[in-house]
Amino acid sequence: MVLWLCLKAEQRHATKLQRRLIVASAAIDQQNAMIKALNAEGVRRRAQTKAALAEARSANARHEVQAEALRASARLPRPQGSPCTISETLRNAKGL
Repeated sequence: MVLWLCLKAEQRHATKLQRRLIVASAAIDQQNAMIKALNAEGVRRRAQTKAALAEARSANARHEVQAEALRASARLPRPQGSPCTISETLRNAKGL
């Protein structure tokens, strides 16, 4: 009889541990899903950043010719007393 009571107590304890294991396993699965979602978000953001950087570099390359023409025009000697206006700089700029 005592052996049977001990066996029942062990079974109850095992059942309790099994329930805890199921809950812990579900929590781990949920955390793994969240980790995968965060990793996917990181990959998506890195791709967006790379695309934005490539676009910015392309825009800089397109405008470099115009910027250099404006710099060259601004370096031209001006007669004393003659103001250097933006419209004059644009008119004299080469490559625009």
